[in-house]
Amino acid sequence: MAGGTRGAAVSGWVVHQYHPCARPGDAVTQHMLLLRDCLRAAGIEGTVFAPDCDAREALGIENPSPGGLRRADLILLHHSTGNPELEKVLLLRRPIALVYHNITPGGFFRHDPVLAGLAHLGRSQLERLRDRVRFTLTVSDYNARELSALGFRDVRLVPLLDLAASRTEFPEHGHEPSGDLLFVGRVTPHKSQDLLVRVLFHLAREHGKRFRLVLVGSRDPVYADYVSLVARSLGVRDSLCMNGAVDAATLDLHYRHSAAFLCVSRHEGFCIPLVEAMKARLPVFALARTGVASTLGRAGIQLGTLEPHQIATIVAETLSDGPACGEIVAGQDQRLAELGEFQCARVMVETVTACLNDLAAARPRPEAFA
Repeated sequence: MAGGTRGAAVSGWVVHQYHPCARPGDAVTQHMLLLRDCLRAAGIEGTVFAPDCDAREALGIENPSPGGLRRADLILLHHSTGNPELEKVLLLRRPIALVYHNITPGGFFRHDPVLAGLAHLGRSQLERLRDRVRFTLTVSDYNARELSALGFRDVRLVPLLDLAASRTEFPEHGHEPSGDLLFVGRVTPHKSQDLLVRVLFHLAREHGKRFRLVLVGSRDPVYADYVSLVARSLGVRDSLCMNGAVDAATLDLHYRHSAAFLCVSRHEGFCIPLVEAMKARLPVFALARTGVASTLGRAGIQLGTLEPHQIATIVAETLSDGPACGEIVAGQDQRLAELGEFQCARVMVETVTACLNDLAAARPRPEAFA
């Protein structure tokens, strides 16, 4: 596994991107837009294409057409779910770089046959892609290990974020001991927000800590109803706030006025909110599974249990110890510095440029597109 190698930008080349869907605030969509802007700034033109797109005009994302995609020297094919149009893209016979964001296992969507089917389709399509793509890129060490186990070779890491372009400056001591407990992410079964509700209950009953649990993110309606039902049955519904998706300014306020960030997600490819929470200087408590461990490194409080009373004890005792919280935040600051060496626009451009240079070395660039 290797990151992007250095190489001179290949001016005049075109790199298009494709994903079956795009949504404002969605991590894959944000990644595509960031890559597009970084590449354009380096003189590499390209368009983002998605057949299923909300706010197409606002995002600047186009509906794909064979003619548009065919005029690419390289297609960055983002893969995070089943792609019903995959064969149409492969038939274009353009060089393709897979950009793998991981796929949540279909077992988490037993209540939704459509989502479960797309998850199973996406994982089955990896075998087809392994034998077709020219380059394999992914956004985390965890994803890279998964792809290597599936037989992909020369898996390269590509940054997901540009940490140098930080939107907000937070105070030196960002957490408020009497503030909210925050989690940011879609309310869906693999994120395990119902477990956070149980932690909230044990914090109040066993430790006398009456926090408010704030959940920010769009909702799976069936699972969101279940989370509300769990809170109501435990008598903490008044302490649960499900805010849905919010704009950037409101999200910053949530980070600023929270006591800690809690993540008990059972499946993550990277988990951008972990990085946002560390930038906000919140103590992070996170279940050390899947991509969470590789994103945090040694930072934060990494949980090894799914027992809500045990998690509540860890949270209560830690947040009651000011010096301990300071040490946690200091460790997270160090992790952010480490991440910032790779998670930046420069490395994004270098990674894609390395692919273009490999294409140029393999064959001369045609004067006309096929």
